[in-house]
Amino acid sequence: MGAYWSSRAVGEATEWVAHSREVETALEEVLSNLKDAETGQRGFLLTSNPDYLEPYVDASRAVPASIDRLERLVARDPSQVQRLRQLRATAMEKLQASADAVGLMQSGDREAALAVLNSGRGKRSMDAAREQIGVMQEDEDRVVQERMRRADSARLTSTVVAGISTGLLLALLGTVYVSARRSNSRIRANLAATEAGRRELDFIKQALDRAAIVAVADESGRLVQVNDEFVRVSGFSREELLGKHHKVVSPSLDEAFYERVRGGQTWRGEVRSQGRDGREFWTDTTAVPLLDEDGKPERYIAIHYEITDRKRAELELRESESRYRTLTEALPHMVWTMAPDVQPTYFSNHWKTFTGLSGDRMSFKEWLELIHPDDRAGFERQVGAPLAAGKPHEAEFRLRRRDGVWRHVISRATPRHDESGTIVQWVGTVTDVEDRWQARQLLRQSEALVQAIVDGSTALVFAKDLEGRYFLTNQAWRELFGLSAQDADGITDPEVFGPEVAARLAAVDREVAQSGRPRVVEEAARIDGRDVTYLSSKFPLRDPQGKVYAVCGVSTDITELKLARGEVQRLNTDLERRVQERTRQLSEANYELEAFSYTVSHDLRAPLRGLQGFAQAVQEDYADRLDAQGRDYLDRIMAAARRMEGLIQDLLEYGRLSREQVQMREVSVRLALDEVLSQLAGELRERRAVIDIQEPLGSVQAHPTMLVQVLGNLVGNALKFVPPGQVPQIRIGSDVREGRVRVFVQDRGIGVRPEHQERIFRVFERLHGQEAFPGTGVGLAIVRKACERMGGSCGVQSEPGKGSTFWFELRAARVEQRELAGELER
Repeated sequence: MGAYWSSRAVGEATEWVAHSREVETALEEVLSNLKDAETGQRGFLLTSNPDYLEPYVDASRAVPASIDRLERLVARDPSQVQRLRQLRATAMEKLQASADAVGLMQSGDREAALAVLNSGRGKRSMDAAREQIGVMQEDEDRVVQERMRRADSARLTSTVVAGISTGLLLALLGTVYVSARRSNSRIRANLAATEAGRRELDFIKQALDRAAIVAVADESGRLVQVNDEFVRVSGFSREELLGKHHKVVSPSLDEAFYERVRGGQTWRGEVRSQGRDGREFWTDTTAVPLLDEDGKPERYIAIHYEITDRKRAELELRESESRYRTLTEALPHMVWTMAPDVQPTYFSNHWKTFTGLSGDRMSFKEWLELIHPDDRAGFERQVGAPLAAGKPHEAEFRLRRRDGVWRHVISRATPRHDESGTIVQWVGTVTDVEDRWQARQLLRQSEALVQAIVDGSTALVFAKDLEGRYFLTNQAWRELFGLSAQDADGITDPEVFGPEVAARLAAVDREVAQSGRPRVVEEAARIDGRDVTYLSSKFPLRDPQGKVYAVCGVSTDITELKLARGEVQRLNTDLERRVQERTRQLSEANYELEAFSYTVSHDLRAPLRGLQGFAQAVQEDYADRLDAQGRDYLDRIMAAARRMEGLIQDLLEYGRLSREQVQMREVSVRLALDEVLSQLAGELRERRAVIDIQEPLGSVQAHPTMLVQVLGNLVGNALKFVPPGQVPQIRIGSDVREGRVRVFVQDRGIGVRPEHQERIFRVFERLHGQEAFPGTGVGLAIVRKACERMGGSCGVQSEPGKGSTFWFELRAARVEQRELAGELER
């Protein structure tokens, strides 16, 4: 009979558990329908798209039906019936709030509909419904736990009875043995009573042996019997286990466990155990004390169900959640999550620090109040349709920081789906981009400034990509060709000049782009029926990686100048050959120099000063608002401006040499050299240069300032062109030859190949990039020009890798030291 009633109890408990699960499922259905109704309502209100009304209407109709079904399920539970009445009223209130908002929207009053949505009326009802459903679910969970406890008790009773009837559980046999000693007739009666259920009990025992780990221990905790599953899981043999303390397998069983069992009370909990091979496993364990006739515990039976996989999954889940939180807090973003009904459920610490708000929950209305009033409508337009459609979205707006300051942010959100494709959560980030936004504004201002400077130039300024399409033109260029800025953008040379001129222009552009070096060229064209000539300075534009992506040019009309020069040449045709030859050389040089100097001094230097001034103003006044990349761009602008200023200065100096009147005097080479060494003292110390002066150096007929320039350029080059890490070693001396003094400057630098030794004395000729050896490419041209103006010459003897000897020759002279000193001081 014991087996019968135990089995019946198990069956009833199982039915009640299933019933409770059905109630919980029905509760979830009610909540899901309420969420679907709210989502459809929000989609319609935010987008005005009537397609979202279909899920709203379907879900609104399904709510009463799901509550009716729930009412039938809880009819036998008075407390749940009472709670269900409250839930029905709350759900109807929620549906009515949604219906009011939808009705206003359908009537065309969107403002009133959104006011209902933001009033919090529907949210309060939804929150109340969630809470009521939660209470009912908790009650059902409590009932489930109680019924499962009863089912466990019933199974334990069945197990004990099975042990009594089969003799397989020694603990119960001991009890039967004690009873048998007192009354044989009683034993026979008990055996007779259990015989009818023996086969059922055998079945239950076999099922238990297969599913559970069973052990019987005496009052002290020593094992007296274990089943096959216990032996298999633990890895010990039965002989190794019997007589050993239960802790040999389950060391986590503490004194509180044994006190409870010795007190005759059932114990249930999770136990950490260890097998013979050291493998750790976990069990859900129930220990039931077995009492003697006096009601005192003499043994206990422990039934373990292995839960190692579950514990491992729980551990992995905790670790995953910990990693997720750590990652979330480490990101430079504010992270948030939302329920499918677009109610926020979580905010990271970055969010709380930024907004000054605590807690993970916030209504949609409260969220909107953090957005700048001027941005709210745009925010709703940006996220409304994607949110209602369940698609990722992005929005940029201003968000109020905890100190009341509005900051530009970008919000991004992505839905997370379950296996069926249903949205279970929204995950998003909010990124503070105020600094980037400010830098972008400054960049736009800087670009506008540069454009204003370019447009203010009377020269033609333009830039073309490598396909020959114009993407930058200044106002002077557009006015010349009668084009608007829009028409000029993307136009090509064949469209402006025709195919013949365009081919010549393209050849120069191609050479500049391929060589990576600037070029100054004369370009002729026919414009408005008139043949004109322009002096164009063209140079490559590079991206941050140094790759040439365009060619920029500055062109000055030199037509009148060219015509005048032609007239001068015609007037001098009758001069003697030497004068004629000299005049031709000077004319060509002056032509190039004067034209370019005119461009530099009148058209480039003024906008360059403006560019430098405004760039310095940005650096001084706005540097703290720029990010690292913005400051890097500004540094590049200023460095490029300084390089261009140096180039302009050198070119002007070069031009001055051609135009200046040269007054020759007797000058001491040593005193001129002392002036150069004084000017270069800082660089000499920094480079730890070794200077060897071979006395005497003598005196020459020269212009004092030009002589210092020549020596300065040669010593400066000897300091500069040495391999990295090598100390410059410079030897300076002179030789007197037939009334002329040859002064040389010898170094142990990188040297110059023979084929380049003449080329380096030309303007703009450089053999190395700015990164390796910075400079303008004008220094040696100045040396040659100065020597020629003083009636001398210059040259170089060099061998790559071993060094160079630069020299210049001037007429020999004698000079008093004090006279030269006074000249240099003046």
